[in-house]
Amino acid sequence: MGLIGQLFWGYICDLKRTIKRVFIFCITIIALIILLFPYYQNAYLIMLAMGGIGFLWTAQQSIIDSWILQSSTELRENYGFTRAWGSLGFALIAVIFGKVIQMYGWNIIFIGYPLLSLLIIIIASKIEDGYQKDLLTANQNEKSVVVNPFLLFKNFEYIYLLIIATLIFMPNTIMISFLPMFLKNVGGTTSHQGLALFFIAISEVPTLLLSKQFIIKYNYRVILLFSAIFYIVRLTLLSLATSPAMIIGVGMLQALSFAVFLPTVRYSINQIAPDSLKTTAQTFATCSYLGLGGVLANSLGGVAIDYFGVRVLLYACIGIIAIVIAILLVTIIINKEFKVKEVSIEESLSKEAV
Repeated sequence: MGLIGQLFWGYICDLKRTIKRVFIFCITIIALIILLFPYYQNAYLIMLAMGGIGFLWTAQQSIIDSWILQSSTELRENYGFTRAWGSLGFALIAVIFGKVIQMYGWNIIFIGYPLLSLLIIIIASKIEDGYQKDLLTANQNEKSVVVNPFLLFKNFEYIYLLIIATLIFMPNTIMISFLPMFLKNVGGTTSHQGLALFFIAISEVPTLLLSKQFIIKYNYRVILLFSAIFYIVRLTLLSLATSPAMIIGVGMLQALSFAVFLPTVRYSINQIAPDSLKTTAQTFATCSYLGLGGVLANSLGGVAIDYFGVRVLLYACIGIIAIVIAILLVTIIINKEFKVKEVSIEESLSKEAV
């Protein structure tokens, strides 16, 4: 349901030319589902509720990112700064709600989430929508904009970026999903897991805050090459880790791997995609690298651990990133584009018309 939701809500945002209303609608329905969760008396209702939450929730990160990137030039170039507050919020909520659940039990979620959602809805209602009318040319209006998702598959740069992002994200998924197993193998406990996740999230913040300095200056291939190199370093050190402290320390290389990867991919997709498909492009990309890549990584990773062990799985991840580095190097050399190539409005519109 999550994969379907990604595609559906992104398309609805572009079709109706509104991110704000779609976001508020989805968060409202999710809050109501969770508020009523204690009253679901059988497994079918619980499964239906979980499917509904997945359908509504999974697209929201992409939708919010698209909202930031389409609001204004200033916000777009400072995407990383805005996204950093999301990482900080995740780290703080993980710690705060962990303590709250310890004190009051898991049932507090059924009240706490709707209350937090109400605050989010109030704040969101005060913010301008993501679609800017000044992006339309003189001979266009909102009703005349063609929203055809299949145009994305004719865009070589977009497909190329999807492939690279999916290949990079598979090892990233494995490092997060199998973190408890990595820690257990070196004597770690659940408290070490909480610490590791906290420091991973916090480590992203400085890089995200500074991301404007590189995403508007260097070609996205060069930045993703930098990120991929540090994924290799991170995976290699993880394979050599012998204590929970080492794994926690290695996790902080998130700052030079994922925190470089995310703003680069989000910003580049927004630049590449036609104006009429920017949110669809973001949600489809997330569906590709987080959905398809995540499913493949978790399923194949589990099989690899069962048959070959943790270390062989990490070596396989290093091999995947090595392939990515080779592809990036070849395309960088062929294109000879190390810095950002400015695309005029006319060029952008001509791409959309193809």
